[in-house]
Amino acid sequence: MTITVFDNRFRQPNNQPIAILTWAFTTDGSGDISEESVTILGRINRIVTNPDNTDTPTANWDLTIEDEDGVDILCGNGADRDAGDTGASEQAFPCPADIAVASKLTFTVANGGDTKKGVVKLYIT
Repeated sequence: MTITVFDNRFRQPNNQPIAILTWAFTTDGSGDISEESVTILGRINRIVTNPDNTDTPTANWDLTIEDEDGVDILCGNGADRDAGDTGASEQAFPCPADIAVASKLTFTVANGGDTKKGVVKLYIT
């Protein structure tokens, strides 16, 4: 389990930086995992989930990303990832779109299956 922040790695056409926070996870024997990030300051524009090609999480696994107030910034949009059990990458959007964050974030995967892997990316401006 690792959370990495690539700050100012990319730039938009208007020269505004885009940071990408990447969380590589491996679920425990119960199919769950949770980890807290460093403090994030910015606006979250989109989230992408990428299941591992070999140890793919179980169909309909759930992702929540909560701020320090316990609010899921995805408003439930992280539920039922990979419903077709194809191992496909999927995107989700924060709720409301382009949400401002000044908080540590807690990433939680539930119902992922025993020792399954994936990556979650947050795009932050």
